[in-house]
Amino acid sequence: MPEVPTPMNKESLVKEYALYMASEMLKIANEAGSEEDVRLGCSHLISNFLKKADIEVKGQHEYGLAGGRIDSLYGGVIIEYKDPNGAGKISLDSSASGTKAVIKQIQSRFVDFQKDFPGIPIANRLFAVGCDGKNIVIVRHRGGKFDIEKPQPVTQHSVSRLLRALISLGAQGKSFTPDNLDTDFGGQSETAQKGVSNLYHAILNTQNPKAQTFFQQWKILFGEVCGYDMTGQNQYDKIVQLGNQFNIPNARPTELLFAVQSYYALFMKFLAAEIVSSFSPLGVSILKRCTAAPTPNALRGNLTDLERGGIWVQLGITNFLEGDLFAWYLDAWDDAVAETVRSLVNALDRYDPATLSVEPAESRDLLKKLYHRLFPKSVRHDLGEYYTPDWLAEFTLDELEYDGNPDKRLLDPACGSGTFLVMAINRVKTWYDEHRDQCGFGETALIQKILTNIIGFDLNPLAVMAARTNYLIALRELLQYASGVELPIFLCDAIMTPVDYAEDLFVGTELGKIHKLRTAAGVFNIPAEITAPREVLSKYTDLLENSTRHRYTPEEFLSQCQDNGLPTAEVEIHTALYTQLQALHTENKNGMWARIIKNAFAPLFIGEVDYVAGNPPWINWESLPGDYREATSAVWDKYNLRPEKGEAGRMQGGKKDLSMLFVHGAVDCYLKEGGRLGYVITQTLFKTKGAGEGFRQFRFSKGKGTVFIKPERVNDLGNMQVFDGATNHTSVFLATKRSIFDMAEARDFALYPDRTL
Repeated sequence: MPEVPTPMNKESLVKEYALYMASEMLKIANEAGSEEDVRLGCSHLISNFLKKADIEVKGQHEYGLAGGRIDSLYGGVIIEYKDPNGAGKISLDSSASGTKAVIKQIQSRFVDFQKDFPGIPIANRLFAVGCDGKNIVIVRHRGGKFDIEKPQPVTQHSVSRLLRALISLGAQGKSFTPDNLDTDFGGQSETAQKGVSNLYHAILNTQNPKAQTFFQQWKILFGEVCGYDMTGQNQYDKIVQLGNQFNIPNARPTELLFAVQSYYALFMKFLAAEIVSSFSPLGVSILKRCTAAPTPNALRGNLTDLERGGIWVQLGITNFLEGDLFAWYLDAWDDAVAETVRSLVNALDRYDPATLSVEPAESRDLLKKLYHRLFPKSVRHDLGEYYTPDWLAEFTLDELEYDGNPDKRLLDPACGSGTFLVMAINRVKTWYDEHRDQCGFGETALIQKILTNIIGFDLNPLAVMAARTNYLIALRELLQYASGVELPIFLCDAIMTPVDYAEDLFVGTELGKIHKLRTAAGVFNIPAEITAPREVLSKYTDLLENSTRHRYTPEEFLSQCQDNGLPTAEVEIHTALYTQLQALHTENKNGMWARIIKNAFAPLFIGEVDYVAGNPPWINWESLPGDYREATSAVWDKYNLRPEKGEAGRMQGGKKDLSMLFVHGAVDCYLKEGGRLGYVITQTLFKTKGAGEGFRQFRFSKGKGTVFIKPERVNDLGNMQVFDGATNHTSVFLATKRSIFDMAEARDFALYPDRTL
């Protein structure tokens, strides 16, 4: 047997060996005269892999259970082999007799295991494979039911699933599963209860200007996202109950929510750092450094390095922490905060990062499920947080006919934790596996196409961090092929920022020369000449941050801009902005503004996309913060979304839903002509009299022309409880951007949707 290359880490080993093993399995299948020939050949390949991966697990063949014998058993991995040329061969057709028979056989093995090991939920930890050397089918048992995947041909991708499951057997620590994380870090864990309480009292009592400024900026952004009353005057009983969960009686709502999100953000930073370090040849682990730190000051030093980019910069990931408002704890550092960090890193250090790659679906759910178990359902719903279930995201992408072609561009303008983005990435990887030999490019080009073409925006700082982490998890096996990674997920307002509306929204001293950015530190006047393209804005904000840190004069800053080829025609505007940031730096209120500026103007430079998909916020006009209602007023009028006048307009204004603004804004600002939009939105937009009439015009003026939103389909999900614990009128809306369309047909269709899932 030819020698297989030995890569630098297990993920590389999986990828290289899976390619080799798939080729060898097909040879075995073509030459096999029986099921036993397949078993012997494949067992030899698996034994060789276990040796290379340094996993001490011995295969047990013809393993006896209560109801029969398993062909091969490796710990919790079951393999049932079939003759590829016999009547029981596995077909890619799930309804074929051979495929149905092997699935039924595997299901019986789960039942047999439960009989032999009563009282132990072992079935949930089993990974079962049916294989005939040519095709493979994977069966799991999760959540009390069988998860049967569609049969796949033996390829590098399908074989890698089996190899990752085998790697988990050699894990040197706990596995990254939602249940394990809930036990160690969820709302009922000692780590969370002490940690959240410590962070709450730290933000409540700190006098540090930077920490206070970070908190105030979070209040602005989070209030716009969820419509929650951030003044604290209407303290919900449920928020008080949340405080009791963390042993904080009579908690102040905003500080409590900020503390919980800060705890969760800190966990995500460590998790993301472990992901990138485990798939990198550098082998740098921030967890190991933190657990070994001898004093609180040494621990703070390691965390300072982490928050400034640390391991991500070393690995070429340039923007993981851009716009991060949860680094405030470094400036409110005390023994209690140090205790919180110690508890987190010590518990996380008991986990094995190799287990993250075993089941991609479970890895994707880690953050979502942990967050759900930190916040009670009732609190999340009061805050307007309804996370899109995976099946609904998949259904929406199916309706859009998005097949994962990596040259097609997709944007989620309110991406939340990144569900639609991760699903899209998975489709791209599947597309690539199927077209590898014909597409003409390798993994290096593939990851760059993904980073360029699958994009997310959100105004919630925590959601942006979660989405970036999930994006990293989705890309983990491709990271080794990228020389540099800028994650295309930005902390920004997808509707208010686009350059098309500079006349209305960015009013300045001289129209068109500046863009205004309102923050907790005041209003920043940003020179319009540097807000696009992407490379210009990125270089400019890097110079802003570096120059203020090194206390350069405004003249030195401008000189550096000119040396780097940046436009500086508006000298007064550049000088005023830099002087403003200098003053904030002197007052210890700086540290993130340059990055926030860069993120805020991301909508100006991403260009047009083929698809817009997502679940935009369902927030009534009346629930929006007053400042944000006023700021968006011009946009509602621009799209004629509130045609009612006088008293009728005032009465119906509160019934208007922010999601209608996301439909028009996304079509206008991002979607190319003929591009398609797929949104999970409320059915009331299609039925409510008055408040929805402007939306149902499905058109708006632009320049001297008209843009049409051609409805394609409205899928009525009203009979389903789509979101856990919430009753609402959900639909999936499909539309196309057109410059010419017969709107009479669109109005009739939208008012009387007849499609039901």
